[in-house]
Amino acid sequence: MFEIDVSFYTINCLSALVSNRITVVLDSGNVEKLRTIQAKMIKSSIKSVSFSHVLNLVLEEGLKKFKS
Repeated sequence: MFEIDVSFYTINCLSALVSNRITVVLDSGNVEKLRTIQAKMIKSSIKSVSFSHVLNLVLEEGLKKFKS
């Protein structure tokens, strides 16, 4: 099961103001999981939630496990 804290979105929505455009190739299973997270976030928000934003949130959470 894959879950992300939806409240993280509202706390960090301003962090997406500065961004870089890159291209990545994702497995279809990962895209499906990200879309599920996105749908849950959209249901609990009054604002739109982009796929890129969801991807960034998941990456941030995952990267916290690694020390710089």
